[in-house]
Amino acid sequence: MPLYTAITDVTKNENYLNETLKITSKHLAIPFGKQEHFNNEIIESLGSNNYTSALTTNPNAINLTALNSNKYKQSGVHILPRIGLTNESVNDLLFLINRTIFKNYEI
Repeated sequence: MPLYTAITDVTKNENYLNETLKITSKHLAIPFGKQEHFNNEIIESLGSNNYTSALTTNPNAINLTALNSNKYKQSGVHILPRIGLTNESVNDLLFLINRTIFKNYEI
């Protein structure tokens, strides 16, 4: 996604929340967790717009080495895993939770 489009979308949503609910959000859930919806440049722009975290359902986006890099640290935005809850079984939910954790470790 081009940076301009992403910033425009985030700004529109932020303005909607401010006008409708009279709140300011510091957290952003990346749509469907898809990497095509964000990159380092977009994460950096979130930091400059006072966001402190971005959440993704994509476990491949959670890269411990990248998160410890200066580029992410300078943005001030933390990339956090999230899971979408639907009518999943307990085993399916455990899989969704654990795949993010165990992806980063050789087992």
